Amino acid sequence: MYGWKEIVVILEKIQIMKRACTKNANLHENNTCEFHPTIKLENYIRMKENEIKNCLEGLIELFEEKRVYLIKDITPRCVARMLGKRRCRLDHILDASTGLSLDQMIVMYRVQHARRLLLIGMDYECLWELSGFTSSEELESALERIVV
Repeated sequence: MYGWKEIVVILEKIQIMKRACTKNANLHENNTCEFHPTIKLENYIRMKENEIKNCLEGLIELFEEKRVYLIKDITPRCVARMLGKRRCRLDHILDASTGLSLDQMIVMYRVQHARRLLLIGMDYECLWELSGFTSSEELESALERIVV
């Protein structure tokens, strides 16, 4: 599994949006894009790449530095609001970049945190509370979905 920093580097190297826009957009005679007829295709692609990069960098900050996944009532909608994006847009960017939904990412970070706590000897009974889960059943459900 890639870390968020590696994902940003990968996105900078490959131009996901360039392929998608070139494939789906009809180019006009003056090399503008049908999505925004007054914007040149290269500028449109650059804007989309910057949007993706900014979203992923924002997610890195929220999850790696601020550890928002530890907040019990955090929702994908809250995370999207923190980044100034709509949830569906953020989910689309995340899915195209990592194959995960925002819900899955929150659970993944919580499970990783629980694992780290177990490794340092934390008692299993209080693990769900310290990892951001709302109940021990939610933790159990998340652990059952892990493929080993």
